[in-house]
Amino acid sequence: MTDSAILDLLADVGARVRGAVRPILGLRVDTDGKRHSASGDIEFRLDEVAEDAITDSLGSYPEIAVYTEGRGLVVRDSPKYLLVIDPVDGTRPARVGLEMCVVSIACCPWASAKTLGSVSHACLVEIKSARSVTAVRGGIVLVDGHVAPPPSHVHDLDRMAWSFELAGRPSLSVASLLAPIIDRSSLGGGVFVYASTAFSVLKVALGEMDAAVDIGGRVLRDLRPDRPFVGLQPYDIAAAKLIAEVAGCPFTDAWGRPLDDWPLLAAGPDPILSCLCASNPTLHGRLRHAIDAQFAAFGPP
Repeated sequence: MTDSAILDLLADVGARVRGAVRPILGLRVDTDGKRHSASGDIEFRLDEVAEDAITDSLGSYPEIAVYTEGRGLVVRDSPKYLLVIDPVDGTRPARVGLEMCVVSIACCPWASAKTLGSVSHACLVEIKSARSVTAVRGGIVLVDGHVAPPPSHVHDLDRMAWSFELAGRPSLSVASLLAPIIDRSSLGGGVFVYASTAFSVLKVALGEMDAAVDIGGRVLRDLRPDRPFVGLQPYDIAAAKLIAEVAGCPFTDAWGRPLDDWPLLAAGPDPILSCLCASNPTLHGRLRHAIDAQFAAFGPP
């Protein structure tokens, strides 16, 4: 398949999933959320509807293997490509009708190393607005088929508009570690908690925000190894990471290390990731140093 054919397929799958989910956005058709995915996250009816739409839309593509949050890896015949899909990244905002939710689809050759760095094509579809963003490694970012705007040039922590993640993380540890950065930026820039890392990173890639931060994985390893929790997984960021990097945004873990070697198909309570995405290298460096200083001040438990 050509690059354009792959991107068209990803966009079509994203649109089909959105079409299935959009009518129940905000309806809270369930209230129990008793099922759990492989990562330990709670699954709601909205997730099940999205998973069914993926199965329906890819039924005629036996050459494509699919890994989803809820159903794991499905392989038929001899696959040529692997799609890693988070059917609804931002389930909780979606359930209450907010816009911070996307269909996230990443693609890599089946014969590749199947790591985050092997993702070659990506698509994020905003469920509420229908905006579709695609990218191919070595290419450009497109928004509904048009060249995307560039990321921002904000370098100052005091002026940055950014988001951080709390869902499933130890909130007191995360808030305490990020408090000085929150206090610096909350008035001159803006601080948000979206409960969707893919949406947060997309906003950075499109120049609408300046940084997206999830320190959950670093909290687990540096400060709270005794308290496993639900956190960032490869399928959450596989598509968003490529889109951000194609846009020119630095994307690392919360220590500032590259994530390219991280296995795409790892999921569960142990392989919890962290991420630090900024609109430019200067801001990324300043954020990383500020986070490092906070972890050094807190020290081990």
